[in-house]
Amino acid sequence: MVKGILLSLSLSALFVIASASEAISRESRFAATDLAEQFYKIAHEKRESGQFKAAIQAFEQAAFFNPGLAEAKVQEEKLRKELQAQAQNAYREGLQHYQLLRFEEAKQSWQAALHAIVDEGDPLKMKVETALGYSKPIFITPSPPVGEGWGEGDIRTLLESGDQAQAMLALKETLQKSPENERAKKVYANLETSLKKEGTAGPSKEIEEKFAEAKQLLDMSQNKSTLITYHQLKKAHALFQGDDLKPPFFKQIEDGLEKSAAQLTKELEPKLARWEKECCHPEPQGGEGSRMTAVSLRHAIQNYPPNPKADALLQKVYERLDEKGRPLLMIARTKQEMEGCSVALEDFEAVKKAAVFSEVPAWGEAHKNLEACKKSVE
Repeated sequence: MVKGILLSLSLSALFVIASASEAISRESRFAATDLAEQFYKIAHEKRESGQFKAAIQAFEQAAFFNPGLAEAKVQEEKLRKELQAQAQNAYREGLQHYQLLRFEEAKQSWQAALHAIVDEGDPLKMKVETALGYSKPIFITPSPPVGEGWGEGDIRTLLESGDQAQAMLALKETLQKSPENERAKKVYANLETSLKKEGTAGPSKEIEEKFAEAKQLLDMSQNKSTLITYHQLKKAHALFQGDDLKPPFFKQIEDGLEKSAAQLTKELEPKLARWEKECCHPEPQGGEGSRMTAVSLRHAIQNYPPNPKADALLQKVYERLDEKGRPLLMIARTKQEMEGCSVALEDFEAVKKAAVFSEVPAWGEAHKNLEACKKSVE
């Protein structure tokens, strides 16, 4: 009987233990299921925000905690395939931009491809990283001497700034000088293709005529005096505004203009020193020195590059001439007041002759009085 009682107790204990274990297991399964659902939700949030690697890891965690959650595995595989296709497309898109010399767009496409690659061991990752290293290539042979055309840096700057039409003209000049430059040929061909695809027309007839005029002026400036060279190049340079399409030889115009301007400025320095001395010392010739200095300065200002020192000196000469004309102006006005306009006409003419230039204040006042007197006499 005792044995029967003990056996009954043992079976009861085993039943209690089994029930407890089942309850613990059931609670663990519920907890794991909850975790799986949380990770599954997180995975979707990460995917929506563009955090693809984190999304894939969350899908993996969801499937781990709940192997029965088949949708987590399905979504993980789907996302991997989408990202792989996205990375491939972005990589190819970058290559297309690169071929058409759109370096910044190529770089952006390759960065997008890199972002879409989730596996560190993906062979495409190395390709994209290599491409990014060559997003700003060098196409042209070393730069020629200053004033002899476009160099590598100039053309690369034009390409990177998106000024493809100007770069194409620069490359055209490069090929005229170096027809064997294969790399320049390739870039030129790619640019031509790019412009055609974008529907960009070549230079218009008006632009071509402007180019021809500029080239003629450039040729006319060769082997001439510095002053003639300066004026020819100044005319050629003035044909083009800041954003205008410029000819491939425009840099030669700019360099030549800068060089000739510097030479003329240097040439003018001793003349200015001499004219200043003539202006500021007593003049035994009754003002002839100031008049001649003013004539010389006006000619220099009209024909030489802008020179603040020359402008200031001319104003100083005008002041000297004004000083000489003022006493005569006073005499003329006195006669006008005392004896009438007809008597003062010659005196006002004398003021204008002494003042010489219309920019001199005394000349202007005498002219105004003279015109008024002439009308009153008539």
